[in-house]
Amino acid sequence: MNPLHFQSHSGNVSSPSAEKTFDPGLYFIGLLRCATNRQLPTTLFSHNTLGEILVEPAEQRYASTVQNLKEWCLRPTSEFRIKLNPEQVALGDGKKQMLEDLLWSAAFYAAQGRMLDGCTKYDVVLLTHWPNLSRVPSTPDCMRLSALLSRRPHAIDESCKLLDVSESEAYSFYSAAMCSGALKLINRPPAPVETEVPPEPTHVSHQSLTLRSLWRRLTGKH
Repeated sequence: MNPLHFQSHSGNVSSPSAEKTFDPGLYFIGLLRCATNRQLPTTLFSHNTLGEILVEPAEQRYASTVQNLKEWCLRPTSEFRIKLNPEQVALGDGKKQMLEDLLWSAAFYAAQGRMLDGCTKYDVVLLTHWPNLSRVPSTPDCMRLSALLSRRPHAIDESCKLLDVSESEAYSFYSAAMCSGALKLINRPPAPVETEVPPEPTHVSHQSLTLRSLWRRLTGKH
């Protein structure tokens, strides 16, 4: 399958909004979640200047030539190209890393002190396993939040008050831990993983192409 160049989203996604939530579909984390949640085959993400990331959802591993991961994770989806089942790709030294770490990093950088759309500070969550904070971006308070939320469930705002942690730090932690699968939502059931894509409108303009329709075209589901 030929690489697909994503159409641009309007606005500067690298500038955090005054809102407390963000749309992950505007960033690399949205593409990565699609690949992992739908168990796509080996997927190569490339950027003209920043490098390449090879993701193996089935193996839960990835390889990368990206030097500046933060910049990569803040770029809009319009700048990435994607290829499924690339032939004989060996990136960098060939060393494969944990996909969970990439999910955490991509969400943490994109969050910029915000929660994922649909989340609130009143969500009660439990940390099911500790992230490896030596391998992923974090703040000093991420360890304190991990310790608190691994003992018993707490609401995000309650955690901020108990630990005297800023909301922005807690929100970034929440986004990263949720995307990497380290958190369990207690106060409401987690949203089911989408396996079917709803029908698209008859006409979709270049500027209004959604992440869902892009992945539909990419995977050839018409």
